[in-house]
Parts: sequence; structure tokens; C-alpha cells
Amino acid sequence: MAGILDKKTRFMDTFLTDRGRQELAKGELRFSFATFSDYGTFYDASLEDPKVATDATTRIQFEAANRPQDLVIPEFDNDGGMLFPAGEFDIVNGELKVLTGSTNFIKGNDLVMSSSAAISDSMNSFIDMQPLRSEEAIQRTVGFSISSNSKVFQVDAHGPIPKGSTTNIKLDDIESLWQDKKLTHVPNFKFMPPINKFSKRKLKEYPKLQQPEPLSFDDLRKELVPSVDSGLKPVPNASITFDKTSASNNIVCQVWEVTSSSMNKLRAIDFGEFEDKDPFSPGKHVFFAGKLLDDDTNDKTFINLFTVVFD
Repeated sequence: MAGILDKKTRFMDTFLTDRGRQELAKGELRFSFATFSDYGTFYDASLEDPKVATDATTRIQFEAANRPQDLVIPEFDNDGGMLFPAGEFDIVNGELKVLTGSTNFIKGNDLVMSSSAAISDSMNSFIDMQPLRSEEAIQRTVGFSISSNSKVFQVDAHGPIPKGSTTNIKLDDIESLWQDKKLTHVPNFKFMPPINKFSKRKLKEYPKLQQPEPLSFDDLRKELVPSVDSGLKPVPNASITFDKTSASNNIVCQVWEVTSSSMNKLRAIDFGEFEDKDPFSPGKHVFFAGKLLDDDTNDKTFINLFTVVFD
């Protein structure tokens, strides 16, 4: 058991980064996780006992400061904007700019080639933070590897949209967020007609304009992998396994869209966790990755591009 012997001694500094201050000003600041790092110190063996580190209380310590590496994950604000310092680049609302004082944004093949370096800067920033971690007590496994690094989805006249189906649709004809069945399980988007606080009776009957909620993972699976009798082709998919990872399988996943004119981080909707009878890997966690667009009435509309299932 450990404790603080001298309560008047400062042993940790906390402060908000520039991005944190911006989110605080907009009322968007949320604390979800905490990471501890020791990048500001070093360990020197004691002359008396090489197995013990020397006393660090007499060292000159620098005040905590904001670094570009402190921003690991690019985030959208409520206005849809995003600014992310990615190594030698700045990602500004879907456009890539070199940090050399130039105001010109990168386009064409240069953008496609430079995007990988900009996206991978999230991992480099996390490494530069030097976070503390606990070693696996039993397996002592380290490292991370996956079974496949790439997957190509062919888009042509035969798929993934079935031949003869609608290939063009107006944005105004697509369900807005409050009508989208992918969000009907979220409390903010549930159909909740006003009721009397005391009698619990509805004040009025309002029509429910939302789509019905999918009841289980099987309902979603039938949409992705239709039965043979339906005549529909299964949605193209890729199965990737984690060949080497930790026992807890804590991962960070980001989905990007890169074209010759822009690079954008796709939005993600947490569809929830579903139980199954798999004894080795119980449960499936489903996410939808896509774009968030505004229609002519300024209603937000989510366009789903990928369905990601963590099993």
C-alpha cells in the first residue's frame, strides 16, 4: 500500500492543451481516459546500490508544457471542423498543408503519397508520449501484428450495389439522424413522446417517423449477408485477425478516406455490443463508419460506408 507522505509536496502537474482549451470554451470537453508518462525524467542507478535509482528530488525540473505530441487522435468539433498537427503537416478540415509557412494545400498524387505519413503521426505521437504500462504478468507478451495489411474492394457495375438497383439518390431523400435506424438505440435519438409527470399518461399521440430498431445482431447480419432465397449478393467483406496482441486487446481504430483532392477522417457510430454463444470470444462490438453530411434543410445525414465488427 502506498500513500502521499507530504501533502504539501507537488508531485504531478495537470493542464489543458490548446485543443482542450478550445473544447472547454465550446462546452465540448469530456474526460474519458487517463495516461501517465515519465518522458520528463530519466533513471540513473545509485552508486551505493546499482539496483536502486538515485534520488531525483534535487534535480532541476521543467514546468509541464504543451507539445504537439499531446494531440494523438484528430477530433471533430460540433461545427464539423478539424485541425490536427500531423508531424510535418497540418490536416485542416479535410485538406493537407505542409508546415513550412506555405498557405498552399497539397493536391493530386502528392496528397495521396503524403497522407500515409500524416495519418501514421497519431501512432508516432503516442510513442513520443512514452506512456507507462503494466507488463503482462503471466504471458509477458509484447508487440502487435495483424493477419493482413490491405484489402481491395472492387467497385463496378456488378457490385457492391446489385445490378438493377438504384445507383443515385438525392441527399434529401435519405433518412436524417433522427430517423436513422442505426441511431434508434441511442438515448438522444429515441422516440419519446411527452407524458404527464404524475400520471405517466401521454399528452398526445404523435406518429413515430423513425425506422424500427434492429433487435439483435442477427437482424444486422441478415442485411449484410442475405439468405440464398433472397437473390441478393452478400456485401463484400474482409476478415482480419489479431495474430499478436495483449490479453486485454485494447486497440485504437481510425478510418480515413483519401482522394486526390482531400483526406477526411470518417465518422463512427457505436452500434453496441451483442452477445453470442462463442465460448472463446464472447460478444461482438459493431461500429458504422461513414460520412456526416448536411441536406438542404441543414439536417445531419449519416452515409454508412463500412460496417466494422470486432469479435
